[in-house]
Amino acid sequence: MRMSTKALVQKVLLVLFSAFLIWQSIELVSNIARRTNSTTLGEVATQSILLNLFITGIFLVGYALPLNKLFPDSYYKSVESQWFAVICNLLQIKLFRKVMRLTFWNPRNSKKHFFSGTRNGLAQFESNTRISESSHTLAFICCLAVSFYLGFVGNARLAIIAMLVNVIVNFYPAVLQRYHRLRLQTMLHKQTGKQNESNVGRLTRRPG
Repeated sequence: MRMSTKALVQKVLLVLFSAFLIWQSIELVSNIARRTNSTTLGEVATQSILLNLFITGIFLVGYALPLNKLFPDSYYKSVESQWFAVICNLLQIKLFRKVMRLTFWNPRNSKKHFFSGTRNGLAQFESNTRISESSHTLAFICCLAVSFYLGFVGNARLAIIAMLVNVIVNFYPAVLQRYHRLRLQTMLHKQTGKQNESNVGRLTRRPG
C-alpha cells in the first residue's frame, strides 16, 4: 500500500524535528560542560529537565523510522515472566499509570493517539507500545550516558538530578508500555481460552 501524502509529510517533519533536537541537545550539553562552576538549584533543575526533554524528543522519530526493530521480537514478548510482574508491583507502575491518565494521557487523548478502545485497534495498540517503549528505552540510555559524562566533567549535582528526571521521563514510561503489553497478552489468552472451551463444548455436545 502506497503511503499517503499526509503520512509522508508527517514522517519528514518528525525526522527534521529530530535533527533539530540533536543539534539543540549537543549545544546544551556543550554549554553545561563548559560551566562546571556552581549554579543555583533552579538552574540545575531547569537544565536537567531541558536535557531530558530534548534527548527524549529526538526519539519521537521512532514513529517515522522503525527504531523498534533494533530490539528482537523476543524482547517485546518477554513480559509474561513472573519477575516482571514483581518489578511492576515494586515500582508501583499502576500508580504511575493513574498519574499519567490525569495529565496529557487522559482517556480521551489516549483513545485518539494510542488506542481506539476497539477490538480492531488491538493490533495497532500493541504496535504502538513497541514504538513507544523502544523510543523511551533508547532515550533513557542516551540520557544516562550524557548524565555520566556531565558528572565526569565535574557537574555532579546536575548529573544526579538529570538521572532522576530521566527515570521519570523515560524509565517509567518504558516499563509502562511493557505493562500495557502484559495486560493485552493476558486478555488475549483469556479470550483464546474461552473460545477453545466453547469449541470443545460444541464438538462434544451430543446431537438430538
